[in-house]
Amino acid sequence: SRFGTREETLKVEIEGVCSCECAGNEKKSPQCNQNGDLECGLCSCASGYYGDKCQCSGDSDDEEELCKSPKSSEVCSGRGTCKCGRCQCIAMGSTDPTKIYSGMFCECDDYTCINIDGRMCSGNGACKCGECQCFPGFSGADCSCTTNTSNCISTNKQICNGKGTCQCGSCACDIDNRYKGITCEDCPTCPGMCEQMIECASCHLNLKDKSSCSSLCGSKVVDIVDTVYDSNLSAEENYCKVIGEDSCYVMFIFNFKHSTMKVQRTKECVKINYPLIIGTAVGGVLLAGLLVLLVWKVVVTLHDKREYQAFETEKANARWNTSINPLYQQAVSKYNNPTFRPKQAKT
Repeated sequence: SRFGTREETLKVEIEGVCSCECAGNEKKSPQCNQNGDLECGLCSCASGYYGDKCQCSGDSDDEEELCKSPKSSEVCSGRGTCKCGRCQCIAMGSTDPTKIYSGMFCECDDYTCINIDGRMCSGNGACKCGECQCFPGFSGADCSCTTNTSNCISTNKQICNGKGTCQCGSCACDIDNRYKGITCEDCPTCPGMCEQMIECASCHLNLKDKSSCSSLCGSKVVDIVDTVYDSNLSAEENYCKVIGEDSCYVMFIFNFKHSTMKVQRTKECVKINYPLIIGTAVGGVLLAGLLVLLVWKVVVTLHDKREYQAFETEKANARWNTSINPLYQQAVSKYNNPTFRPKQAKT
């Protein structure tokens, strides 16, 4: 040894421990879903089970195949992890962890449906797998259409007058017919169209309470104006002049596109000529009587003519035997005087 130092030695004995002495080991532990044993804090799964908690049954080799969509080769469509043959979808982004993908294979996105004014599905539906599922009373790809048909009911209580369909709460008139307007009741080229609207126009002229005219006018907007003219009309307007029940003409203009009416405030009344009407009626009665008499005379004459001709024919065809009437006496009688002797002629 060196000067001033002391030599020392250290002996270390090493023994290997080949098994852990763990406390709390449990057979068919609830922590292992009773599908395995708990050993040293870890689950030892029984045959036919796998997973960290023995929560999965079957074969772990087939796990990923069960998490693949028939339309995709990616596990859980690349939007989740496969656990026990089932997809556990992940969040769509880091900004909002509550927005996660959905679907059996995480193929659905419930947050990218049509957005109208910041409202998903117009606020009238729920987004399911990229498509809007509308609440009752709404329809359409964005649920913006109402299924309420009250605005499509025409005055005859039919939907769109039977000439169209109610779409999104308003009438879509058939293209191949002549009917137009809000409820497909207006037909400017149909005969008698003005006569159909005279009741609505007369109601607004005669009644102070205009609300009672709704049953006759439907959804038409009626304005009373001083004068209407039959000139300078647009292609959507139609001028009408119809005589009413009071023998007065009602003038109005009807716009079949916007379903509006302009009714002239004053009427044009026809002056009734009573003498002419009475004279015409009396003359008509007399003429009818003369015609009846003439017809009667012709019928009687023809009947008598046929009777006489029949008599003459029967008379000509008669064959009677000639004989002396025993009751007949000649007008001259001849008697011989026995005392009378005719004179003899002298020789």
